Amino acid sequence: GTPLVFQATCVSTVVAAHWMALEASAPALAVLRRHAVQSMTVTEDALAAAPGLLHGCGGPRTTPSGGAGLAGAVAALAGPAAPGRDARILILVTETDMTG
Repeated sequence: GTPLVFQATCVSTVVAAHWMALEASAPALAVLRRHAVQSMTVTEDALAAAPGLLHGCGGPRTTPSGGAGLAGAVAALAGPAAPGRDARILILVTETDMTG
């Protein structure tokens, strides 16, 4: 796909990206550990809202699980350890919405 840059009015910029799976392969786990990757949980409501937020800001259509990175970024911005305004985040949209 084509990388998209969102204006701060849609999604404030944050820090970095992470991949999370219930079970990571040994090579993937080594990479995640080497980069001190952290994971987080988000609510079902946040997952459900992510595709609409992404598409409303000009991004691709996706599924709730495909937009999980965006849901996490929004939750991180609202949290007590929110990064500064100069931070950046990379969001990987991992699925396409085949119905829309």
